[in-house]
Formats: sequence, C-alpha cells, structure tokens
Amino acid sequence: MGVKAIARRLGVARNTVRAALRAEGSPRYVREGPGSAVDPFEPAIRRLLAATPDMAATVIAERIGWTRV
Repeated sequence: MGVKAIARRLGVARNTVRAALRAEGSPRYVREGPGSAVDPFEPAIRRLLAATPDMAATVIAERIGWTRV
C-alpha cells in the first residue's frame, strides 16, 4: 500500500505517514508529571533538614512560610 493510500485511509497527512514509517517504534506521548505543591519549597526544606534532620514537619512548614492547609 502506498503512502498516499495509507494517509487517505487514516485521514492524516502524507508526511505524518512517512515519519511514522521512518520511526524506530510506535509514537508515544509522554506527559510531564503535574508536580507537587511542595516543589517551590523543596530547596528550603532540604536545607532545614540537612541542618536538623529530626525537625518536625509543622516547624518546617512554619519556617518556610507554608500557608496551605
């Protein structure tokens, strides 16, 4: 089956078919994780824990200015 026929059958552009045929494997969409609400505070949390590893979470939250409940 030719590229043009495949493109017509699938309803995609011929260049899309050509790219798919050249590819090593099937195309995959990989979405980046959504992250965490703590991500912006992580460096500060790590510094506090490096200095005092047994610091309570409530104290850490207070020192970094955590306002979420």
